[in-house]
Amino acid sequence: MSNLKILELNIMSGIATEEGKDLFLRGKDRNILQAEKCAWEWDKIYGFISEIREFLEQTYTPKAIIEIIEFIKERQFRRYFPQGRTKP
Repeated sequence: MSNLKILELNIMSGIATEEGKDLFLRGKDRNILQAEKCAWEWDKIYGFISEIREFLEQTYTPKAIIEIIEFIKERQFRRYFPQGRTKP
């Protein structure tokens, strides 16, 4: 059985990517609506990254691509939660 509430489980089922789910889980205790919007926007951003992945693979090493995606993911989280990992 999960420790997540039914609302949280329903939101998680609507998030397409694992990264988006991670972003939601990181922010849900601070502000569930902001965390949800952050995760859904990430799904759109990740879709764009997937579209340009062929270019990235021709230009960068696999390690660099992972670092680029992690950087963009962290910037997305900080957009909604500027205080970072600390709780308000």
